Amino acid sequence: MSALAAGAAVRSRAAAWIAGQVSGYAMVACDPGMCAVLQAQGIPAGRLLLWTGAASPLGASLVVTSPPVSTQPADQYAPALIAGFGSGATRIEVRATEPGGAAAYESALRADLAARRAAGSQLLRNRHIQCTAPDTGQLRAGQVDSRLLATLAALASQYSFVWPRSVTHPLALQCCSGK
Repeated sequence: MSALAAGAAVRSRAAAWIAGQVSGYAMVACDPGMCAVLQAQGIPAGRLLLWTGAASPLGASLVVTSPPVSTQPADQYAPALIAGFGSGATRIEVRATEPGGAAAYESALRADLAARRAAGSQLLRNRHIQCTAPDTGQLRAGQVDSRLLATLAALASQYSFVWPRSVTHPLALQCCSGK
């Protein structure tokens, strides 16, 4: 496969992923070539912001970097890597923007971790939940997705359960008894 064909295939994969996984309301900053591929995937032109990396992608929820645009400005304005496609000269990255830039993102990340740690510790004090030692450690460290924490809290308000470590699916719970 030629380098040009490989680049086109990576752009198509990235555009298909964005079209299928990103909110229909998200504004996407992209270079002209990537914007064209995104439009071909059905993303309306009104959701696309032409971005060459020279200035802030103001108003964009996502930034798509591709070979014509350096990732350095993207790191500054869109510090969170969501998805990556291809490698080397064909590498495309999909990044989430943060209105305050990388510093604001890091601050929000620290606050989120603190909130997950607090929620995990609170769940561990709930007499209706039993966890193994490794699961307890993950809850205390804030290593559990906040959506799962909310689900566990809701379940614990109605049921007693054991969160078994031996099950591979994180939502596999054994309900012991209703309240």
